[in-house]
Amino acid sequence: MTTEEKAATLLLAKTAERLFHENTCLKAMLKSFGERPEHLPDWENWLERMMNDEELRKPVRQSFVRIYAQIEQSADPSEALKALLRDFPISGKGN
Repeated sequence: MTTEEKAATLLLAKTAERLFHENTCLKAMLKSFGERPEHLPDWENWLERMMNDEELRKPVRQSFVRIYAQIEQSADPSEALKALLRDFPISGKGN
């Protein structure tokens, strides 16, 4: 795998990690707003706080550590991409 291919694959993985983390935070917020709908107008501030909370970030980060290692060690771009996509839930029920 060339340096450029590796960088692109790692960027894709980091973007996916950010989206998974944000999705988890948004789902948690929606559950909270069900109990306190008066906070709904302030959702952007809630999301910002949750995205910066290291305790919420840890589970997502841990699930991506192995993927990053596989990408770094891979000599074949298609195998690295398979490693990246293999663990993503496609049913919509993964997190």
